[in-house]
Amino acid sequence: MLFINLVIFLSSTFSYIIIQYIVPGPVSELSYEEDTHTSVNITWKPPKEPNGDIVAYFVEHGVYQNEPTTSVILLAGGPKSTVIQGLGT
Repeated sequence: MLFINLVIFLSSTFSYIIIQYIVPGPVSELSYEEDTHTSVNITWKPPKEPNGDIVAYFVEHGVYQNEPTTSVILLAGGPKSTVIQGLGT
């Protein structure tokens, strides 16, 4: 389990707020299937250890390490899948 702490200091009052995030475990049953010759369908199930409420899934993809990536944000209440398009043109 990974904890992330965000500490906010308030100016000239020496007060602070600590917000602690508990990172969920990895998604389970991650799979992919070629949709077309330039797209792939990715599906998954929620983490076995969510460590709280999952609000959204963030899917990021790119071609090379140093090139810009494309992101998709899917709300947790929706489908657990997305189609990544524009691959291998």
